Amino acid sequence: MVNTIKQVLRLSFEPDRHTLVAFISGLLVIAVSAVSLLFEGTAWEPLSVAFFRGFLMVVVLGFALPLGYTLFVEKNPLSELGIKGKYWGWMLLINLVLAALLARLFISEVNSMPVFTFDKLKAIIYIMLAAGPFEVLFFYGFLQLRFERAFGIIPGILLAALFYSLHHVGFQPEYGKLFLVGVMYMIIFRTVRSILIIYPFFWGVGACWDVLEQFGMDPKDIYWTNIFWIVGLFLLIGWVFYRVKKMKA
Repeated sequence: MVNTIKQVLRLSFEPDRHTLVAFISGLLVIAVSAVSLLFEGTAWEPLSVAFFRGFLMVVVLGFALPLGYTLFVEKNPLSELGIKGKYWGWMLLINLVLAALLARLFISEVNSMPVFTFDKLKAIIYIMLAAGPFEVLFFYGFLQLRFERAFGIIPGILLAALFYSLHHVGFQPEYGKLFLVGVMYMIIFRTVRSILIIYPFFWGVGACWDVLEQFGMDPKDIYWTNIFWIVGLFLLIGWVFYRVKKMKA
């Protein structure tokens, strides 16, 4: 117990090139999110949201960069990103229990059930299949664990949570609230270093409730964004399979 506490509280300063890559990629995600604001209120807004936040941020920086860098540059397994199959049943059970508790808390606050429409359903599909994997893979699996190796567990969590909150600049600028949300999810993720303890249920309840009930999503943005990230993900999957096959040849 004492050793565990010491490990959690231990601070270090051992940044390397991997730390620099994580830091720069975090800044790029924030910048790409912010660029989409330049087109706000114009006829190009739906397409710009899809390209900058859907394709560049989610597919290129959120999926291709951490997967490619981890597998082909660091030559590490996917477990280095928190993608683990070990104890998956227990992880998902804990995930589901936490999600149920969070949903009960939200419903008790408003004293009513959320109203689902077709547009909201499309938004949920995008959130769960694109935004969710992007956030847990990029901020938790990629940034947090690399910052932790350089600076320690607590600084790693705080720094990754800061990037997580700031990347909402283009669509949900509630930085203080989102920073605390990021810290909460990252602490739980860090206990087992597996994304399955927070995604899909626990993370999904928080994200879907917050976006749909508090901010909403424009159906046009959902349509274009879905097209971009689906096409982008198919290209990414093909690239990963090609590289893995080439490495084994």
